[in-house]
This record gives sequence, C-alpha cells and structure tokens, in this order.
Amino acid sequence: MDKIKSIYIDILRIIAAFCVFLYHFGSLEIEGKHIFSFDSFEKITHLNYFSAHYFVILFFVLSGFLITMSASRPNVTLKSFLIARLGRLYSVLVPALFFSMLLAFVLVELQVFNATSIQNNTNIFQRIILNLTFLTQSWSLNATPPLNGPFWSVSYEFMYYLLIASFLLIKGRIRFLFLGFFVLVSGIKVMLLFPCWLMGSLLYYFFSKSKYLNATFSVLLFLISTIFLFYTIVGKIQLPFHKKDGDHEFFGTYLYFSWNYIADFIFSVLVTLNIYSFFGMSRLLIKFSKTNIFSNVQSVISTMSNCTFTLYLFHVPLLFLIYSITPYDNKNGFHQLGLILSVLVSVYFIAQKTEWKVLFWRNKIDILVSQINEKTNRIFYLLRKN
Repeated sequence: MDKIKSIYIDILRIIAAFCVFLYHFGSLEIEGKHIFSFDSFEKITHLNYFSAHYFVILFFVLSGFLITMSASRPNVTLKSFLIARLGRLYSVLVPALFFSMLLAFVLVELQVFNATSIQNNTNIFQRIILNLTFLTQSWSLNATPPLNGPFWSVSYEFMYYLLIASFLLIKGRIRFLFLGFFVLVSGIKVMLLFPCWLMGSLLYYFFSKSKYLNATFSVLLFLISTIFLFYTIVGKIQLPFHKKDGDHEFFGTYLYFSWNYIADFIFSVLVTLNIYSFFGMSRLLIKFSKTNIFSNVQSVISTMSNCTFTLYLFHVPLLFLIYSITPYDNKNGFHQLGLILSVLVSVYFIAQKTEWKVLFWRNKIDILVSQINEKTNRIFYLLRKN
C-alpha cells in the first residue's frame, strides 16, 4: 500500500479512536451524574452513543481490509496468521484487562466509588477468562471488564479473524467445518455485524485488483460520502433503524451492541465507498507524497496511529484513575482539558510498552504454541507406541 493510501487509513484510525475517547469523556456517569464533563458536553461535541458506535463500525471496516490483506499474503500459514493476530491483540488487551480489574478493586477499597456503582464489577475471575479467550460476547454473554466497556468489540474482531482465516488459509472442504464451528461459537449478535467487517474484505478485493473509478468520479464520490458520513455522525442524518419493543432481541438472544445492525451495515457501506473513492483519487496526490512536508506529516500521523489501540482500550480506566487522584472539577474547562491531555500523554507512553512491543508478544506466543505442539506430538507418539 502506497504512502497516500496508508496515511488516510491512519487518519481514519486516529479520528475514530479519539472520538470514542471524547464520547466516553462526555457521557460516562456514576449514579446518574456525569463524572468528567458537564451535562451539555454532548450537545457541544455532537458525539452521542450512535456517533461512538459508528466509529467502532469504521474500525471494523478498516480491520476487515487490513486483516484480509494480511491473510492473503503469500506464504502466510494459519499458525503464523494467528500468532501475528494474538500478538497484536494481547500486547494491549492483557495490560488493559488487568489494569482495569486492579483499578476497580482499588477504587472500591478506597471508597472512591461504591462497588455497586461500577458496572461489570462482578464475577471477576470468569470475566478474565472470557476476555482472554475472546468469548465475552458469544451468544447472550456480555462480560466486559469493569471500567472498560470498549472491550466488547475486541471479541467481535477476533471471531472475524478466525472466520476469514478459516476461509482463506484452510484448504479443502474442512474449511466449512471450521467456519460452521466458529459461527456457532460466535452467536447471533456477533454474526449480525460480520457483514460490516466483510465490507473491508470487499474493499481489499478492489484494492488488490486496482479496480477504481476514474479520478473525477472518485473525487465526486469522496466528497459525497464524506458529507454523508459527517452528517450521520453528528446526528443530522438518521440512518434507518427500528426503535420499538423487542428490537434489542433477535430469536431470543439479547443483542447488546448489535441491536442497530441495519444502520451499522449502511454506515459500513458509506465508509467503504469513502475509502474506495479516496484510493481512486490518491493518484492525484502522488507528487505531494514525495515532498518533505508530506514525509514529516506522515511520520507524526504514523506515530499517533500506532497509539490508537492503546487509546481505545486504556482511555476509560485512565480517565477514572486520573480523576480519582486529582482535585478534579468537571465544570472547570481547564480541568477538563488537563484530564484529556493527561490521558493522551499517558497513552503515548503506555503504547511504547504495549502495541509498540508487539514483536515481543508474538515471540512469546510463538514459543508457547511450539511448546504445546511439541507436547501434543509427544502424547500422540506415546499413545501410538502403546
């Protein structure tokens, strides 16, 4: 992928991660009261539940594109693919998971908050296991850790990884056995958003074949899709969805974050068209990509992009931590700005020890997998020998 396309993907990731963070900053409540912002913050930023959720759908499309690209590379095996994906996810998920659990325990012990006022602060051991195995959202489960609701999407993502890997990296009819198994493990609500993720796979197909509209139509489609996306995110355009009794259930399964799946799919189509059209018009920016200004900007954006996963999984517990150890006034604009900047600076340094160390995690997982494989082979050898 050339520099122009790559930088646009990075910009979208930065915008999505920051806006999810800003939404939680302005919306999180304890006992019905906003903690970090004043009540009208949402009206100022135009970020509501739907806005934040649509940004997660944007992440799904980007993930579908990048992961399908990764699985489609020559010489990629199922083992190497899974090690790469687990290393990437665990590099941030494991530290964020235990940080959230520990922080919730400390805040309750120090009586900063009541145990009952912190959501998901029960069955801690089960939540740890389910988050480490990416089963938190299977069927009717919703087992995100305390102080960290954004964890829900990671389980969706990993199941999609397994599905695309089964389709692309397992040969023969047995792939359909694996596909069926992972669909059954995922459950209805995870599968309802799979088409959104697959829009990224479709985008990769056009990218790999270099099938684009001409530059003029690409610019026109980019402008139209950008306007539609912007007005949808700020609530000026409301995508079709149903709000009536029973809409949060589907064949007896409570949908949680997937209840608005019709609108989510429409939004994923808009995102895909936007990226596709930008790819088509990127040829107009080739000369600019060779300038020093572009190189400097790309370096900054790349660094920020490499912190987005850490920002996504660490921002909520960091908000609670900094809030609890400072004399914070949620009606003071300087305090609010200080809290936002403190989280962003903290994320930058945490990312250096988490997602920037992804090779460390991949090596550890590779060693673990090799040890398990060696012991398994030995067991089978002894069984055959006896």
